[in-house]
Amino acid sequence: MEKEISKIPQTEDDIIPTLKLSYDHLPSSLKQCFVYYSLFPKDYVLNVEILAQHWMAQGFIKIPYPNDCLEDVGYQYFKELLWRSFFEEVEIDEKGTVTKCKMHDLMHELAESITRPEFDRRNGNTEPFNSKTRHVLLYGYHSYLVQEMLPSLIQAKKMRMIPRPDVPGQRLLLTRIVDESTCDAVALNLTSLRMLDLHEYSIMKVPKSIGKLKHLRYLDLSYNGFKVLPDCVTRLHNLLTLTLNKCVFLQVLPKNINKLIKLRNLEIGECYNLKYMPRGIGELSSLCKLSKFTLNKDMSFSSKHQGGAALDELGGLNNLRGTLKIEHLRIDAIFVRPKDANLKEKQHLRSLDLSWIEDVKLEEIIEAVPEGYEMQLEGLQPHPNLKDLCIRKYQGVRFPSWFDSLTNLYVLNDEYLSYSSSSSSTLIVFPSLEVLCLDNLPNLKGWWGRSDSSSATASSTHDDHRLPVFPNCLSRLTIYNCPSLTCMPLFAYVNHRVESRNTSWKSFQQTILSVSGGGARPINVQPSSSSTSSSTSSYYSPLCKLTSLVIHWIHDLQFLPDELKSLTSLKDLNIGYCQKFKSLYPGIQYLTITSIFMD
Repeated sequence: MEKEISKIPQTEDDIIPTLKLSYDHLPSSLKQCFVYYSLFPKDYVLNVEILAQHWMAQGFIKIPYPNDCLEDVGYQYFKELLWRSFFEEVEIDEKGTVTKCKMHDLMHELAESITRPEFDRRNGNTEPFNSKTRHVLLYGYHSYLVQEMLPSLIQAKKMRMIPRPDVPGQRLLLTRIVDESTCDAVALNLTSLRMLDLHEYSIMKVPKSIGKLKHLRYLDLSYNGFKVLPDCVTRLHNLLTLTLNKCVFLQVLPKNINKLIKLRNLEIGECYNLKYMPRGIGELSSLCKLSKFTLNKDMSFSSKHQGGAALDELGGLNNLRGTLKIEHLRIDAIFVRPKDANLKEKQHLRSLDLSWIEDVKLEEIIEAVPEGYEMQLEGLQPHPNLKDLCIRKYQGVRFPSWFDSLTNLYVLNDEYLSYSSSSSSTLIVFPSLEVLCLDNLPNLKGWWGRSDSSSATASSTHDDHRLPVFPNCLSRLTIYNCPSLTCMPLFAYVNHRVESRNTSWKSFQQTILSVSGGGARPINVQPSSSSTSSSTSSYYSPLCKLTSLVIHWIHDLQFLPDELKSLTSLKDLNIGYCQKFKSLYPGIQYLTITSIFMD
């Protein structure tokens, strides 16, 4: 109980030899990937995407066919190891992708027993390095040990990687590697380095000597304070991954970024002060991940195309996958031609965030070109494979015609819309949508045009059955700060939670009443996306699967309608701050019910 299993003599019937049988039967490529994890501490939670990038940097991933994607093959490597129980305690996102993982202590000890002395993980140990060491992870070192450890480190000339683990309360040896002389020593001696992780070390200036690490394939400079990424980085012609997340002071990327001909991942998330993307970035034909594309705020009709890339640089980057954010869109920009981005051909892109500029006065231009926003959004049509769409600061009055083609959409998030409508005859909208959030849309009056959107009561109109309906896979609907919203597609199939805060009660009435003829009846719709083409239809009691309902600051709510009894699955009802509310128990302003039955 007090000793690690690796220190206990093993017989052929003991656990480690037994586990090793599983390892012995692995393909050689998976063996490398498995033992690599031994470099990290026990119980360490590792991001699967970053793990695959590490494997790529070490050359562990081999593509079977020329057109295969390294990232996809790396994920398949992981899934194979997971299926064989070499990993555990995974975290899965809403799209079913495994995002994080751990390794059981016994498996970790098995990996350690195989890798020594090639892999060296140290926690404050100052012993000299073994000449056979190729991979080292150092943490728990205080500043007074840095100079003592550094000479031994740079003597390990065949060292290939120095990553930094995110171990709480511990810092890597390379706290002072950012000193010019220290970095020069590392660059001149550790010429075989494949990976270097310098994130979160308050680097105010990137040392030029980093450009001498010709074999470097992975460089992480995230969470640092430098303003300019120097051109020396563009001499790293073998670089596959460059991570600059949360470099909040970063303003300029290298102007010769097109020299990074093998770059596959450029992560610049939350680099809020980045002025623009450098011209030539569109030449990086291998680029698979580009977290953000920032347009120059000054690229308008009154300025020349200087110092920044236009949307046409995105045109040929059709291997982009994951998430892409395009920011600083504006209708007066002569070099912002939406179709040039060629988003329609980016079939691997799963999440798209479009953001228009709002800190300039465009009133005269908007008045002269009233449909400018709609034309731009129409030209930014994504591939139908898109699963997540966010539109920010858009001042158009209509959604584009291509909205109906997004049949795989899971999440839709809109901000600052004024009015939206559609002429589509599709009955089920966004048949794969699971989460919908409408947040801070004070001018949004209606999602879907109709002859009379000002009333949703049972006796006032017979048009509600013509409204489209969200699909039965919609799990959560939140409507925040949309006080003018009175008409939208019916959300009769929401199967988990509806939250409505500071909005009108009328849009909810449309769904709960679901009029057909002269009174409240079950809605007559096709129940799923798979049946949208069928001529048959079925009756469905609105919100019969809803389990949680939150109603706050609904100022036109006076009482809950009798039709609320159709919410037979409701478990949690939360009503608060509705000043005109009179029903249930008079005088109670805030009420939470964990179990409800209404007769």
